[in-house]
Amino acid sequence: MAAVAAQLFVFFKANQDSEGNQTASQRAVVTLSYAAIILSISATISSLILTDEFSEMRTRAARSTWVHGDAETFMGNSGNY
Repeated sequence: MAAVAAQLFVFFKANQDSEGNQTASQRAVVTLSYAAIILSISATISSLILTDEFSEMRTRAARSTWVHGDAETFMGNSGNY
């Protein structure tokens, strides 16, 4: 998606007249291309972070004393468990 937005950005940025002026629609497409590039890169980074976090969940659970803790230590020595 970022590649398509980058291609649109380059295409419309190159289609300026000799003074560097753009039509309103060209400015809108360039602005939306900027937004698409930023949001696409942000979504990619977020998905990589989430994938990293979800891949460590089993490891964290295995290391947790809550999962492997003693029931008496957790519930107290009352024996009402």
